[in-house]
Amino acid sequence: MLRRLPLALRLSLIVAMAVALSTALVAVSVHWSARRGFDQYLTTDTSMRTDALRALLEEHFFEQGQWRDVEPIFRRQTTRHHGMGMHGDMAPGTTSLLLVDATGRVRYDPGGSHLGHVLPPSSLRSGLPLVARGQIVGYLVTQTGAEESAYYQRLLTTILSAGALSSLIAIGLGLMLTRTVLLPLQDLEAATEQIAAGDLAARVQVQADDEVGALARRFNNMAVDLQRQDRLRRRMVNDIAHELRTPLAVMQGTLEALQDGVFPMDQENIQPVYEQTLLLKRLVDDMRDLALAEAGQMTLDRAPVNVDALIRRVAAHFRSEAESRGVVIDVAIVPALPDVYADAQRMEQVLGNLLSNALRYTPAGGTVTISAQLDAARLCITVQDTGEGIQPEDQSHLFERFFRGDRNRHRGDGHAGLGLAIARELVRNHGGDMTAKSIPGQGTTIYVHMPVQNDASAR
Repeated sequence: MLRRLPLALRLSLIVAMAVALSTALVAVSVHWSARRGFDQYLTTDTSMRTDALRALLEEHFFEQGQWRDVEPIFRRQTTRHHGMGMHGDMAPGTTSLLLVDATGRVRYDPGGSHLGHVLPPSSLRSGLPLVARGQIVGYLVTQTGAEESAYYQRLLTTILSAGALSSLIAIGLGLMLTRTVLLPLQDLEAATEQIAAGDLAARVQVQADDEVGALARRFNNMAVDLQRQDRLRRRMVNDIAHELRTPLAVMQGTLEALQDGVFPMDQENIQPVYEQTLLLKRLVDDMRDLALAEAGQMTLDRAPVNVDALIRRVAAHFRSEAESRGVVIDVAIVPALPDVYADAQRMEQVLGNLLSNALRYTPAGGTVTISAQLDAARLCITVQDTGEGIQPEDQSHLFERFFRGDRNRHRGDGHAGLGLAIARELVRNHGGDMTAKSIPGQGTTIYVHMPVQNDASAR
């Protein structure tokens, strides 16, 4: 039933019930303890003052054999003479004594209201026994007077009033606390609805440095990430459309010209169409590789790889291209580097992407340097160029899909801006990472950090 109610109402009811129950338990405990303590006090006080009365009553019954004419004895023992008259230490209205015979019948009552009544056995068990000739002939039973009863009533009323007031205060504070706690959650709910409706700019205000505040901060971080991913997705769709539009336009124009007889159907006119199909195939293959790498589903054929040989082999593949561009490829490797446990073909793809990218952005007369050394427990491979560098505002986007430092360059060279994104994901699939540092006008350095694993069991 409670589950169907709003959370605020449920919490308020739970707080109210908890406070009411706690107050009731405290009130009962205090009242029981106070009454028990006061009863013990009265019983002890009465026992101390009735020692002489008890002896006189036992002697009276021993002589008379019955409970008659006992009132003078009570009066002598339970009163004191004062200048203003007779005042009973146990006068009516206060705690008094009842004389009860062995059968439980009341033989003497200072107030007269219980005279002749038969008391239950439980009352006799709490009384003081009177013994004559070795037998119990009666009891002195303490009777709570009207003043004590009124005291108990006032005590109970005070406890209940204080409990009720405490309950109201506690419930009020509980409602305030519940509202304070739930208000940020209500703001969070509203922001969640905005996010679900497509408003990714929705944020919640962090009002406290507690668990709710931490939840609000995580929500805001999530919203920021969603907004960034949405921008990337939109840009990626635009970039893909742009990358596909150019080769398709070339293919369409050429085919229409061939179809209309504008161009003759020969090898020279068919070659551009074939080259554009290769460009499209490379774009599709790159996008597939990136998707598999990001999903962690790319199959890696790992084995011990000699880093020195790997780097020199990749550098040799690009020397002819570097010479045609007027760029020097320099290899600087620390001797006796340990092997890395990796997929050699995929690592060649990584270094190939980095070298290809560096050569495209390095002007004639520049240098691309590949180096490798141990950095703590990891192997660090760096690819450094002396190109134009990357502007500071673009450096955080370097490993994103379709990113180019200059988006107006290299549109027709067959590179779609996926090389660095693929390279980083491949390195991450090997348990490493890739970072970059660039200084505008001086060049860019890419750092590849790979774990050193010499045993195939570390797979």
